[in-house]
Parts: sequence; C-alpha cells; structure tokens
Amino acid sequence: PPGGVADGHERAWLHDRFLPPDVLPAQWMDDVGERGDFLDRRYRTVGVNSRGRGADERVDILLAADGKLAEDAGPVAVSLVKTIRVEASGCTVYVRWALEFDRALTQSVDFAVECNLSFASAVVDEGWIQTPDGERHRCDATIVGAAGSTLRFGLTARGAVGYVHADAPVRFDTAPIYTLAMPVGKPANRAFQGSALMVRLNLAAGTQLAKLSLEIASQPVHGAREETDD
Repeated sequence: PPGGVADGHERAWLHDRFLPPDVLPAQWMDDVGERGDFLDRRYRTVGVNSRGRGADERVDILLAADGKLAEDAGPVAVSLVKTIRVEASGCTVYVRWALEFDRALTQSVDFAVECNLSFASAVVDEGWIQTPDGERHRCDATIVGAAGSTLRFGLTARGAVGYVHADAPVRFDTAPIYTLAMPVGKPANRAFQGSALMVRLNLAAGTQLAKLSLEIASQPVHGAREETDD
C-alpha cells in the first residue's frame, strides 16, 4: 500500500471487484471493503469465436461466472459475462462486461476492474500517468477519483504510450506497487514495480442490469485525444 510495506498481493489484469464508493486506494490495495466474491473465482469459458484471417484476424473469448454481492439487506446473486477481444495487430484489447443482479440493488456500489500497469523499470522518474483532465502525475503517485473516460500512461525515456478508455464516465484510482526484492547475497529491499489501477463504474441503488466496455491500447483509441507535450 502507499507508504506502507511491500505488496503481497497478486497484481494482474482484469480482476473484477465490487467496492464501496468511498473506499480509498490504501484500502482496496489490501482488499478492505471488498463486497463481491469474484477475486478468487474461476470463470468458465462459454465460447471462442474467430473472424478474419492474417493481419485482420480477431478472436472473441466469452467468459462467465456467478457470484454474490454483499448488501446490508442480504446477499445479491450476480451473473457476470466478460468478453475479451484480441486482434492480430496486437495494438488493442477490448473487454466488455455485462452484469445482471437477481434483484435491484438497495445501495450504491462501484463495479471496479483492477488493471495493473507495469512500467518495466524501477526508475520511477521514467513513468507517468495522465488523468482525463490532462494533469500528468508521476507513476508512483496515488491518484484518487480522477473522473473521466480515458487514462493515458507511458515511459518518458522510451517514448512508449498506452491508453485505457471506458465507454462510460468512470472513476480512475491508482496507487504505486512495491514488492520485496531479495537479490542473492544482498539485503532485501523495497522495489517499485508499477501502479495499481482501479477503473470504477458507480452503480446506483435500483440498478439490476449494467454494462461496461474498456479499450486497452498502445495507440490512441476511440474517445482518446492525443496530447502534445510542451
């Protein structure tokens, strides 16, 4: 967690989570407040569809899982379908979620997707994250509640740029990831690894169906405006 000890969690892409709207990065990094049970759930493969050939080929992988969401009024059954599309070009991954609850929600909750960014460098000055308002932050900064649809990130030294774009107004939270490095014959030390990114879609009380789509790309995506640096 930010300012704390080394991170002991598995940090991968596309973890599906349900969080209280007021939970902060230092909390969700430690799974405090988690209200769903999808973090350790195994998804079933419903289908794999391929279209096109060669450089035009794209593959859709359809995954599904059933779980529960904890509410004060009692648990809510959740049906979650996730479609992941990859293209031969390798520039963009498209992910679409469809959620159905067995009854209307009685309280607000954030459907959250954990997407962690590895900057491939322990030199934190090389990486940056740009929020939808155009403000640029160091990659080891904690960003709370940057509202918008497109987050931009990159490595200054290598000129690499990436984008995470949502098809709905979402909230982006980030927090730095530190792990415990144990080199042979040397003392253990706390090493920077990247940034944990949480994409949060608020579901208001009364919601029974919800959808979210993300584009994760290494080039400008729909709705993302390329910025020029001063």
